Amino acid sequence: MFSGAKRCKARGWNEMKIIITTILALAAMRKAQSKRKAKAKRKVIAKIEADLKAEWEAKREDPERRVKVEAERKAKVAIRQAEAERRAEAERRARATIRKAEAERRAEAKRKEAEAEHRKAERKAEAERRETERKAEAERRKAERRETERREAEHRAEAERKAIAKRKEVEAERRAEVKRKAIAAIRKAEAERKAEAERKEAEAERKAEAKRKEVEAERKEAEANKQRNRISYSPYATYLTKEGEAELRRELKELLEVRRPALAQKLAGAAGRNSKIKKNADYHDIKEQQGFTEGRIQHIEAVLRHATVVEDQGPSDEVWIGSTVIIREDGTDEDEEYKIVGSAEVNPRERKISPKSPIGAALLGKKKGQKVRVETPGGLVKFKIVDIR
Repeated sequence: MFSGAKRCKARGWNEMKIIITTILALAAMRKAQSKRKAKAKRKVIAKIEADLKAEWEAKREDPERRVKVEAERKAKVAIRQAEAERRAEAERRARATIRKAEAERRAEAKRKEAEAEHRKAERKAEAERRETERKAEAERRKAERRETERREAEHRAEAERKAIAKRKEVEAERRAEVKRKAIAAIRKAEAERKAEAERKEAEAERKAEAKRKEVEAERKEAEANKQRNRISYSPYATYLTKEGEAELRRELKELLEVRRPALAQKLAGAAGRNSKIKKNADYHDIKEQQGFTEGRIQHIEAVLRHATVVEDQGPSDEVWIGSTVIIREDGTDEDEEYKIVGSAEVNPRERKISPKSPIGAALLGKKKGQKVRVETPGGLVKFKIVDIR
């Protein structure tokens, strides 16, 4: 680093010497130019004086010669003026070139000086970076040594702890083995006594459980028979679930209280706007809607009057009206879900089917896991009941 600083200092002294030498050379050049200009000026003045004297002599001798001499003199003066201007322009250009070169040299010197400073700063930064890295590396190695020593100490302590624990464990196992053998003999006799008592108790519970299941099966069978006797699945009967009955009553209320008055009001307005009923399209359209509404009201009232409402019996192991059944067709892995509802609740989009439909009639009374065969308009269909909800 110090050798570099010495080189930069020596380079600066050399540049300074060059600058001083150039300045002295320019001063000498300007001084020589001033002397040449003064000498040339004296020559010009002497020449002009000689010309004036010759001219004066010529004028005094001959008028024609005077005119000719005057013309020659003017031409010579013009030539001398042009020459003087040319020289002055050349000198001006030379001085401009010198000044430009001097400025460029100074700029180059400054640039080199700036580059030298930049290189110096870079070398300094590089040296500082290397020093920082060296210190960081030393700290890292020191930390690694400390970590290694700590791990070795922990390893030794862990080995000692495991050895002590092992000794204690062997001693405890030996004592436990003696105690266990002593207790085992006592427990064996106690276990044999308890096993005999539990066997007798289990036998009694098994008999009681069998009796309870028999009673429960008889009760379920009686309930199923009661349900079958109460509901007739005649193809001419109409059934409704509680949910379907409530939906029909809501629809009937909507038709009676909202739809019918609204259509009557629209019909009166349409009849008043056009006296010619035959040409009144709005009137006929409303009249048609009114007829459809009245027909729907009569249909719902008839269904509610004659339908049998089936009570929801809750979860069952057999398919009845209100049950949701999940089936799987033979040869497929996809499950299909159907709900058995009353005839007035059928909605194919929601997979609500009637007990009078082929699938609904085939499902009634069936249990989970049974296989069913159904003759449909598309042919024979075989499926299995996966679940009943």
